[in-house]
Amino acid sequence: MDGKSPLITSAEITTYPSWHSVPTWIDWFSITGSSLTFIALVIAIVQLRKTASAALAAKQASEDIKIKLISIEILNDLSKSITFLSELKVLTREKKWELVSDRCGFIKLSIINIKNTYPNLEDNDKKKLQSSITQLTTLEKKIEENISVINSDTSQLNKANNILIKMTVDLQDLLSRLKTEYFEEKH
Repeated sequence: MDGKSPLITSAEITTYPSWHSVPTWIDWFSITGSSLTFIALVIAIVQLRKTASAALAAKQASEDIKIKLISIEILNDLSKSITFLSELKVLTREKKWELVSDRCGFIKLSIINIKNTYPNLEDNDKKKLQSSITQLTTLEKKIEENISVINSDTSQLNKANNILIKMTVDLQDLLSRLKTEYFEEKH
Protein backbone atom coordinates (compact mmCIF):
# COMPACT_ATOMS: atom_id res chain seq x y z
CA MET A 1 0.00 0.00 0.00
CA ASP A 2 1.40 3.32 -0.89
CA GLY A 3 0.39 5.19 2.26
CA LYS A 4 -2.96 6.21 1.10
CA SER A 5 -5.92 5.00 3.03
CA PRO A 6 -8.18 2.57 1.25
CA LEU A 7 -11.56 3.82 0.06
CA ILE A 8 -13.43 1.28 2.12
CA THR A 9 -12.18 0.03 5.41
CA SER A 10 -12.69 -3.42 6.71
CA ALA A 11 -14.90 -2.10 9.49
CA GLU A 12 -17.21 -0.51 6.95
CA ILE A 13 -17.45 -3.72 4.99
CA THR A 14 -18.83 -5.66 7.95
CA THR A 15 -21.41 -3.09 8.97
CA TYR A 16 -24.71 -2.69 7.23
CA PRO A 17 -25.72 0.58 5.71
CA SER A 18 -27.93 2.77 7.87
CA TRP A 19 -31.03 2.25 5.73
CA HIS A 20 -30.93 -1.45 6.57
CA SER A 21 -30.75 -0.92 10.30
CA VAL A 22 -33.59 -0.77 12.84
CA PRO A 23 -36.90 0.35 11.23
CA THR A 24 -37.79 3.97 11.76
CA TRP A 25 -41.25 5.50 12.24
CA ILE A 26 -41.41 6.11 8.48
CA ASP A 27 -40.91 2.40 7.86
CA TRP A 28 -43.69 1.56 10.33
CA PHE A 29 -46.08 4.03 8.65
CA SER A 30 -45.27 2.52 5.29
CA ILE A 31 -45.91 -1.02 6.50
CA THR A 32 -49.10 0.04 8.31
CA GLY A 33 -50.33 1.98 5.29
CA SER A 34 -49.73 -0.95 2.95
CA SER A 35 -51.49 -3.32 5.36
CA LEU A 36 -54.47 -0.99 5.73
CA THR A 37 -54.67 -0.58 1.96
CA PHE A 38 -54.74 -4.35 1.52
CA ILE A 39 -57.42 -4.74 4.22
CA ALA A 40 -59.49 -1.96 2.63
CA LEU A 41 -59.19 -3.67 -0.74
CA VAL A 42 -60.41 -6.98 0.74
CA ILE A 43 -63.33 -5.20 2.46
CA ALA A 44 -64.22 -3.42 -0.79
CA ILE A 45 -64.28 -6.70 -2.71
CA VAL A 46 -66.47 -8.34 -0.04
CA GLN A 47 -68.86 -5.35 -0.07
CA LEU A 48 -68.96 -5.40 -3.86
CA ARG A 49 -70.01 -9.04 -3.82
CA LYS A 50 -72.68 -8.34 -1.20
CA THR A 51 -73.95 -5.42 -3.27
CA ALA A 52 -74.10 -7.58 -6.38
CA SER A 53 -76.04 -10.23 -4.46
CA ALA A 54 -78.43 -7.61 -3.09
CA ALA A 55 -78.95 -6.13 -6.55
CA LEU A 56 -79.70 -9.57 -7.95
CA ALA A 57 -82.17 -10.26 -5.13
CA ALA A 58 -83.82 -6.87 -5.70
CA LYS A 59 -84.13 -7.57 -9.42
CA GLN A 60 -85.72 -10.96 -8.70
CA ALA A 61 -88.12 -9.41 -6.20
CA SER A 62 -89.03 -6.75 -8.76
CA GLU A 63 -89.77 -9.40 -11.38
CA ASP A 64 -91.86 -11.38 -8.87
CA ILE A 65 -93.88 -8.28 -8.02
CA LYS A 66 -94.40 -7.55 -11.71
CA ILE A 67 -95.76 -11.07 -12.28
CA LYS A 68 -98.01 -10.74 -9.19
CA LEU A 69 -99.38 -7.41 -10.46
CA ILE A 70 -100.05 -8.90 -13.89
CA SER A 71 -101.78 -11.83 -12.20
CA ILE A 72 -103.99 -9.52 -10.17
CA GLU A 73 -104.83 -7.52 -13.29
CA ILE A 74 -105.71 -10.70 -15.17
CA LEU A 75 -107.91 -11.93 -12.32
CA ASN A 76 -109.65 -8.57 -12.33
CA ASP A 77 -110.10 -8.66 -16.14
CA LEU A 78 -111.48 -12.19 -15.98
CA SER A 79 -113.96 -11.20 -13.27
CA LYS A 80 -115.12 -8.21 -15.31
CA SER A 81 -115.43 -10.34 -18.44
CA ILE A 82 -117.56 -12.91 -16.61
CA THR A 83 -119.79 -10.15 -15.25
CA PHE A 84 -120.19 -8.66 -18.72
CA LEU A 85 -120.92 -12.09 -20.21
CA SER A 86 -123.73 -12.52 -17.70
CA GLU A 87 -125.03 -9.10 -18.64
CA LEU A 88 -124.63 -10.00 -22.31
CA LYS A 89 -126.88 -13.04 -21.89
CA VAL A 90 -129.61 -10.83 -20.39
CA LEU A 91 -129.19 -8.23 -23.15
CA THR A 92 -129.41 -10.98 -25.78
CA ARG A 93 -132.65 -12.31 -24.32
CA GLU A 94 -134.02 -8.77 -24.24
CA LYS A 95 -132.82 -8.23 -27.85
CA LYS A 96 -130.90 -5.05 -27.05
CA TRP A 97 -128.50 -5.58 -29.94
CA GLU A 98 -126.65 -2.27 -29.83
CA LEU A 99 -125.64 -2.95 -26.24
CA VAL A 100 -124.84 -6.58 -27.05
CA SER A 101 -122.48 -5.45 -29.81
CA ASP A 102 -120.75 -2.95 -27.50
CA ARG A 103 -120.33 -5.53 -24.74
CA CYS A 104 -118.98 -8.11 -27.22
CA GLY A 105 -116.26 -5.63 -28.20
CA PHE A 106 -115.33 -4.91 -24.60
CA ILE A 107 -115.25 -8.57 -23.59
CA LYS A 108 -113.25 -9.45 -26.67
CA LEU A 109 -110.60 -6.82 -25.83
CA SER A 110 -110.41 -8.07 -22.25
CA ILE A 111 -109.93 -11.65 -23.39
CA ILE A 112 -107.28 -10.61 -25.93
CA ASN A 113 -105.46 -8.77 -23.13
CA ILE A 114 -105.67 -11.81 -20.87
CA LYS A 115 -104.44 -14.15 -23.59
CA ASN A 116 -101.50 -11.95 -24.57
CA THR A 117 -100.25 -10.73 -21.20
CA TYR A 118 -100.61 -13.60 -18.76
CA PRO A 119 -97.27 -15.44 -18.77
CA ASN A 120 -98.36 -18.79 -17.32
CA LEU A 121 -101.42 -19.69 -19.38
CA GLU A 122 -101.55 -23.27 -20.55
CA ASP A 123 -102.00 -23.96 -24.27
CA ASN A 124 -105.49 -25.35 -23.67
CA ASP A 125 -106.50 -22.11 -21.90
CA LYS A 126 -105.10 -20.05 -24.76
CA LYS A 127 -107.12 -22.12 -27.23
CA LYS A 128 -110.31 -21.60 -25.21
CA LEU A 129 -109.65 -17.86 -25.03
CA GLN A 130 -109.00 -17.72 -28.77
CA SER A 131 -112.23 -19.62 -29.38
CA SER A 132 -114.10 -17.10 -27.22
CA ILE A 133 -112.56 -14.23 -29.17
CA THR A 134 -113.60 -15.82 -32.46
CA GLN A 135 -117.14 -16.52 -31.25
CA LEU A 136 -117.56 -12.99 -29.91
CA THR A 137 -116.32 -11.57 -33.20
CA THR A 138 -118.77 -13.76 -35.11
CA LEU A 139 -121.64 -12.74 -32.84
CA GLU A 140 -120.71 -9.09 -33.19
CA LYS A 141 -120.63 -9.35 -37.01
CA LYS A 142 -123.96 -11.19 -37.15
CA ILE A 143 -125.60 -8.55 -35.00
CA GLU A 144 -124.23 -5.69 -37.07
CA GLU A 145 -125.11 -7.33 -40.38
CA ASN A 146 -128.66 -8.50 -39.72
CA ILE A 147 -130.36 -7.43 -36.55
CA SER A 148 -133.79 -7.98 -38.09
CA VAL A 149 -133.05 -11.66 -38.88
CA ILE A 150 -131.78 -12.31 -35.37
CA ASN A 151 -134.88 -10.70 -33.84
CA SER A 152 -137.17 -13.13 -35.63
CA ASP A 153 -135.03 -16.31 -35.41
CA THR A 154 -135.19 -17.76 -31.88
CA SER A 155 -132.83 -20.61 -32.78
CA GLN A 156 -130.11 -18.01 -33.43
CA LEU A 157 -130.93 -16.43 -30.10
CA ASN A 158 -130.68 -19.78 -28.29
CA LYS A 159 -127.43 -20.60 -30.09
CA ALA A 160 -125.94 -17.25 -29.06
CA ASN A 161 -126.99 -17.78 -25.44
CA ASN A 162 -125.50 -21.29 -25.41
CA ILE A 163 -122.22 -19.92 -26.74
CA LEU A 164 -122.24 -17.21 -24.07
CA ILE A 165 -122.97 -19.79 -21.36
CA LYS A 166 -120.04 -21.94 -22.52
CA MET A 167 -117.75 -18.90 -22.59
CA THR A 168 -118.84 -17.95 -19.09
CA VAL A 169 -118.12 -21.45 -17.81
CA ASP A 170 -114.69 -21.54 -19.50
CA LEU A 171 -113.73 -18.13 -18.14
CA GLN A 172 -115.04 -18.97 -14.68
CA ASP A 173 -113.01 -22.19 -14.72
CA LEU A 174 -109.90 -20.28 -15.75
CA LEU A 175 -110.55 -17.63 -13.10
CA SER A 176 -110.92 -20.25 -10.38
CA ARG A 177 -107.70 -22.03 -11.38
CA LEU A 178 -105.72 -18.79 -11.62
CA LYS A 179 -106.99 -17.64 -8.23
CA THR A 180 -105.99 -20.96 -6.73
CA GLU A 181 -102.52 -20.72 -8.29
CA TYR A 182 -102.12 -17.11 -7.19
CA PHE A 183 -103.11 -17.74 -3.58
CA GLU A 184 -101.11 -20.98 -3.37
CA GLU A 185 -97.98 -19.09 -4.48
CA LYS A 186 -98.62 -16.37 -1.92
CA HIS A 187 -98.84 -18.70 1.05
